[in-house]
Amino acid sequence: SAATLANARLSAQGELATAYFELRALDAQGDLVAASIAAYDKAFKITTNRYNAGITARVDVLQAETQLLNARSNGADLARQRALLEHAIAVLVGEAPSQFSLAKAAGTKWNSATPALPVGVPSTLLQRRPDVAAAERNVAAANAAIGVQQAAFFPSLSLTGSLGVAATGVSGLFNPGAEAWSLGASILQSIFDGGARKARVAQARAAWEQTVAQYRQAVLVAIQQVEDQLAAGQALEREAALLTRADAAASRSEQIALNQYLSGQIAYTDVVVAQNTALNARVALLAVQRDRQVAAVALMQALGGDYRGVDTPSPG
Repeated sequence: SAATLANARLSAQGELATAYFELRALDAQGDLVAASIAAYDKAFKITTNRYNAGITARVDVLQAETQLLNARSNGADLARQRALLEHAIAVLVGEAPSQFSLAKAAGTKWNSATPALPVGVPSTLLQRRPDVAAAERNVAAANAAIGVQQAAFFPSLSLTGSLGVAATGVSGLFNPGAEAWSLGASILQSIFDGGARKARVAQARAAWEQTVAQYRQAVLVAIQQVEDQLAAGQALEREAALLTRADAAASRSEQIALNQYLSGQIAYTDVVVAQNTALNARVALLAVQRDRQVAAVALMQALGGDYRGVDTPSPG
C-alpha cells in the first residue's frame, strides 16, 4: 500500500513538473513573439513611411500589417495556453485556479538546461519504482496465501495440560463431552471435506501465478519506459544541436533580407518570408528544449526518482 501511494505521488510530481516546464517554455515563446511584434511594428511603420513617400507599393504596407496582426493574435493564443497550464498547476498543488498565479519573473530568462543523460542504467534501479515494488509485494502476499491454505489441511490443536478446552483437570479427561475425545473426528473433517481445501490451494496458486505475471509485466513496462526516454533524450539532444544552428542561420538571413529591402534590392514579400522562417526556427528550438526537459522528467519517473549521479558522463 505504501508503494502504491508512492507511485501515485511520483505520478503527480511528474505531471506537475511537466506542466511547469511547459508553462516556462510558453513564457519564453511569448518573449519571442513580443520581440517579433516589436520588430513587425517597426517594419510596418517603415513600409508606411516609404509608401507615403512614394517609394514602395501599397501591397508592402498591407503585408506588413497582416504580419503584425498575425503575430499579435499568436501572442493572445499563447496567453490562453498559459492560463490553462497555470490552472492545471493550481489544481496539482491543491489551490483554487482563481486564487493561484505563477507570474513570470521580470528580467529573467528561461533556463532550458537539462540534466545529463546516464550512460548506462542498471536494471536493479527499477526495483525502486513504486509500481514494481508494489507488484513484488503482491507476489509475496500471494505466495504466503498458498502456505495459509496448505496449512488448513492440518487441524490447529492446542495441546495444553488439560488436553482440551472442555477438559478441566485430570478428572475432566473422563468426561464424555471433553474435546480431547473428539479430536479424531475433527481431523477426519479436515481431510474429508469434499476437496474444498484442495480447491482453495489451487485458487491460491492461480492467484499467485496471476501476480507473478503482473509483476513480470510491470518490470517489462518499466524497462520499456526507460529505454523509450533514453532514446528520446539522445534524439532530442541531436535535434537541439541542429536547430541551434538553424536558428542562427535564419536570424542572419532575416537581417540580410531586411537590409536588402531597405536598399531596394528585393520586395517586401522576401522580408516576410525571411522573418517567418526565423520566428519558426526560434519556436522550434524552444519546443525541442522543452521536450528535452519533459523527457528528463519522464525518465526520472521511469526510474522511480532522480537519476542524476547514476553513471552519468562528467561535464568535462
